[in-house]
Formats: sequence, structure tokens, C-alpha cells
Amino acid sequence: MKKLSFLFIVLWIVCYCIIAEGGEWAYLTKDEHNNTHYYNKKIIYPSKGIVGTWLKMEWSKEGKSHFINVLGKKGIQSPDLSKPGGYTVGYYKINCITHETTCNSGTMYNGDGKIISDNKFPDRWMPIDAGSLMDTAYKTFCPKNK
Repeated sequence: MKKLSFLFIVLWIVCYCIIAEGGEWAYLTKDEHNNTHYYNKKIIYPSKGIVGTWLKMEWSKEGKSHFINVLGKKGIQSPDLSKPGGYTVGYYKINCITHETTCNSGTMYNGDGKIISDNKFPDRWMPIDAGSLMDTAYKTFCPKNK
């Protein structure tokens, strides 16, 4: 009986940790290549009118294929995306006043959760295209759009 109780407690702790870890991400949207996008619920406000957030994209099979084709057309060798799964996480800032965005970091993980690409970027503000992922983020995070 003690072993069974101990096993139940261990399983409960493991399940609780899995749920708690995944609980910080919330669904944002799916894109035209069937990739699923999430945002971290811990929204950052680094300065007036600016919203910072971590975005996570889980790769779909179609999304990987499209990404590899785009890189190939540009003469860039793709990282190894042969394993099922995989995702990218990036830190983005959105200027809610000027309707612009910048990405400050991007990390790509393979299906095993190992980092296959890790990049940091300086601020390079760009207009947000209507109907894009960042337009969805703008409408979600900027106060006047809620």
C-alpha cells in the first residue's frame, strides 16, 4: 500500500509539473502552412506603447517543407528538420502606436528538443502587414485593439 501511495504521489507531481510548464503558453493562431503559433502569457511592457512577447511556432509537415524550399531558393542550407515535431521560439516587440514590429531573438529546436539554430538580432523595426501573424499579435496585445 505504501508503494502504491508513493507511486501515486510521484505521478501526480510529474503531471502537475507538465501542466504547469505548458500553462504559460496560449494559442494565438494557425498560419497558411498549418504551423501552430502560441504566445507566452507573461507579456512585457518595456516602454510606453511597446509590447514585448515570446512567440512559439510548432512546425507542421507542410510548414517545414515550405521553409526548406524558401531557404533553398535563396541558396541557404536548411538546418536538419528531418525529425517529426520541432518548434521555434522568438522574442518580438510590437509598437502599438506606429504598427511596427521587431524580432530580437530566434531559437529553432528539432523534434528532440535540441537547439539547431540560435540567433540574436538588434532592433530593426518593420511595418506589420495586414493579415500576418504579427498583425494577429498586434490585435491581441495592443490595448486599443482589445
